Amino acid sequence: MILFCRFIDLFDSILILFSSFVNLFIYKIHIFDLLISILDKILTSLCHFSIMVERNMMSH
Repeated sequence: MILFCRFIDLFDSILILFSSFVNLFIYKIHIFDLLISILDKILTSLCHFSIMVERNMMSH
């Protein structure tokens, strides 16, 4: 799961870079930005949740 989170962090960075480039080229699209940030939040919470579940399983 922690590896999964590392992958999500990497994915996040790529997404942020990608959205920055897209924003440079297409200045008007704010919806795209919004979608990226929503996706980012979902992935981050998923990651935290998976870590919590993993820790929970280890403690049992």
